[in-house]
Amino acid sequence: MRHARSNAVIAFSGCNELNETLVALASERLTQKQKAIIVYIEAHAEPLNVTRLAAALSKHFDCSLSAVWNNLRSLKSARIISYSSKDNKGLPVQILSHAQVISEKIREEDGKWKRL
Repeated sequence: MRHARSNAVIAFSGCNELNETLVALASERLTQKQKAIIVYIEAHAEPLNVTRLAAALSKHFDCSLSAVWNNLRSLKSARIISYSSKDNKGLPVQILSHAQVISEKIREEDGKWKRL
């Protein structure tokens, strides 16, 4: 049985409602490690390219480099963070402006992230 795709347009009454939806999706779908990575990126002001950040995260969280890369790729594909590619090497990793609200909410909801 095939499911028809809906072409419905969802209208938000304001920026606040959109932010709340974004935060709810992130809270539901991001893993604890991904949330910790977001907070780490925001807490460490020194801009790092993705290769250096991956190494720092691996050491900081005591996990494999491949696990870090998988999480970074997921966050990039979800358009929460951005970092360089083969076409624009060396750009620092950053939380995209629309995703700042996610980082703020993560820190608000769970005090353990404040110690990173």
